[in-house]
Amino acid sequence: MENKVIFYEGMDVDPSDHNTLQQFAQEGLDHVVADVVTANQRFAGLTISKTSATAVQIAPGRLYSGGKRYAFATAMSQDFLTSLPLAGKKIVSVVAWGSEPDTGVTPREFLLNEETGASEPRAVAMRKSRICNIQFAQSQDAPDPTPPIIDAGYTRVANITLSTTGVEKIVMIVENQVENLDAIGDRTDALEVFEAEAGPKISTLSTDLANLANKLKASADQALLGRMLQRLAVLEFKDQIPASAVDSFADYFLSPDFTDTANPLSHTKIEEGLRFPDYNANVSQLQIFDPLNPKVMIKGGLMFPAYDRELWLGNTNYGGEAQIAGYSYQTFQMVQKTMSRQRVRYGNEFTVCTNSTFWNTGTYDYFAQTFQRNGETFEAVTDGFWGDAAQNINFDAAGNAFNHQNMRLRQIFVDTVQEPYWDKVTIDHTVSGAQIAESFMQGQDIWLDAIGLFFTRLADAGSVTVSICEVSKFGLPNLQSVVSHTTLERSSMVAYPAETVVPIQPVFLAAGKRYAILVTTAANHWVAMTPGEDFTSGTFFYVLDGAYAQGDGTRDLMFKLYRAKFRQNRVVVEFNSLSLAGGILSVDINADVIQPGSTQLTYEIQPANTGVWYNLIDVDNYVLGKGGSVPVTCGFRAVLAGSVDMMPVVALSGSQVKISRPDTTRTAIAKVRTLPAASTSIHVIERYEGWDGTKHAANCQLRTGAGYNTVTDAAAKVDVAGTDELGQAFIERTYVFNLGSAVTTYQVQHTATTATPNVCFHVAWRKDWSL
Repeated sequence: MENKVIFYEGMDVDPSDHNTLQQFAQEGLDHVVADVVTANQRFAGLTISKTSATAVQIAPGRLYSGGKRYAFATAMSQDFLTSLPLAGKKIVSVVAWGSEPDTGVTPREFLLNEETGASEPRAVAMRKSRICNIQFAQSQDAPDPTPPIIDAGYTRVANITLSTTGVEKIVMIVENQVENLDAIGDRTDALEVFEAEAGPKISTLSTDLANLANKLKASADQALLGRMLQRLAVLEFKDQIPASAVDSFADYFLSPDFTDTANPLSHTKIEEGLRFPDYNANVSQLQIFDPLNPKVMIKGGLMFPAYDRELWLGNTNYGGEAQIAGYSYQTFQMVQKTMSRQRVRYGNEFTVCTNSTFWNTGTYDYFAQTFQRNGETFEAVTDGFWGDAAQNINFDAAGNAFNHQNMRLRQIFVDTVQEPYWDKVTIDHTVSGAQIAESFMQGQDIWLDAIGLFFTRLADAGSVTVSICEVSKFGLPNLQSVVSHTTLERSSMVAYPAETVVPIQPVFLAAGKRYAILVTTAANHWVAMTPGEDFTSGTFFYVLDGAYAQGDGTRDLMFKLYRAKFRQNRVVVEFNSLSLAGGILSVDINADVIQPGSTQLTYEIQPANTGVWYNLIDVDNYVLGKGGSVPVTCGFRAVLAGSVDMMPVVALSGSQVKISRPDTTRTAIAKVRTLPAASTSIHVIERYEGWDGTKHAANCQLRTGAGYNTVTDAAAKVDVAGTDELGQAFIERTYVFNLGSAVTTYQVQHTATTATPNVCFHVAWRKDWSL
């Protein structure tokens, strides 16, 4: 109540004081209704039901209008027998409006003279009521009638459709009903539960949409291209080779398999073509210039943009406990995948080679030739579709190569493995104990930073191994595809209801994939469980007789997942500068990288004394050797861009940064070719791409005889010049060798020079045949 009437001892009371009391109370309640419930025209109750073929009944209810409440106290019946349409249909709108009449007229004595006590009776209204009035507005008869138009001061309660036989349909106008606070509270509770579960996922939708858009662009026409390349590869090997040839061969220089790199005369490099070797080179590891840089965090050798830990997913409604040791004890062999890689090559020597399309044929080991570092061994992994361990690039059912993406532009090569973790390089783990697991569906890309577990009972000693693995296509935890592996010591474990937070080496979980939490221990620890109906996106597993049971749908592991919430959506990190005696003309970065589709990782260099940073993928602003200037020292930095939900990450540990300058001479000796029949006529064709006749020279010779020390020059040379689809000049030079005596074995020797290391060319392929 906003106002009150004040009464005093011994004070006479005027009738208006009592009326004012009621007026103040009514005004206060009107304000509450208008401010809290509704100031619009709404109704409550007034439910209309059909009582006969032509009659309806309107139940009691209330009308709210302008903050005032009007009552409809007594049920009302209405018969439409005389209002039925003669043909077609009509709609009768039940409308409500409020009035405030004086009611309750009652005889009362009114004092006329206080001294004599004279009075007279009068009939007066004793109540002022707020009444909800009901009226009926009818439309015109029509085959498909519309509701009648009503004035703004009326509230439409329902539309009743009448046919020639009676009441056909009653439709309450739900949007005009006043909201019940209990119903609103129930819906709010449901929304809060939904927001707690879905809110973090919804907040990352912009990141996921960007990721999806990038993936769609990257996948265009790959299936068609893959099929065409596999078929054209066979035809290309036979191109321009006569049917009368004794034998033929082609080398696309995608691997050193057919080049005698151990030959003392060999002085070359094979990287998507036969290229000039390094004259000078320096190899180092990525290293942050300022180890105290607050913009980044180094964890396990990985460089993360600075982030805070945030709860991502929680399944915490206690519903019992489970004894881990109650399940089968055994020794588990786990294989942990490692971060996949990205390689960025930048320099004038990286002329685009047309042979790079032949990676898709599966003949060459793209991953080993592109990403291998320091002589490490890559695993030969059986592809899930083809079942062929020799298949080095994975293919889908359509024959389309996937899992990697490469970009080839003048002066810049970028190769990225799109699967965040690969099994080319793995880590083996052996863990003994009982094991339980809980699977879950990952809705959005996240960096998982910690896992929360709840132990209801703890043994006096005994550690716990906590792992994250991918789930197989059969829905079971896949121990051969572990992505995170951590040992939790007993001293770090606490009893329920406290939470044991397990920090892990942050691991990337990809949207749309299923993962599982593995808990393995030899100790008698117990874990908290939740009812099975609470967590519908996962399954609880345990091991019996050496294998996972099919899953327990009645309960789930109680757990929490914590993600990295990044503080900035763009971070620039400066590394130690690059330096090479005589100058730098090439930069080759090979590092473990996870770069989700919604993010970007690029590198920039700043040649000494320029004061300008150049992004390596900005091919329109190429800088190394520009204008003849070859920088000896360059600043070096990385630019990481994404969102606060997702950022790229690069591994400093194990990374390799090679800076170099190519030589101006090249010699390559092919491995010995053995013919099925002796020949005196041998033809060799080499394709030179990035060719500049004013600066480049190339020759081809045959080596035969004892020790292959007899060198023979070509009797004839024929050039066919052209320009490829990238605008690079090329020539295809045919060498014809007429030998004095027939040979069954020979080697092809290639030599080349360039007038400057700043302008290079490569050999895309070599084909030879004998007649």
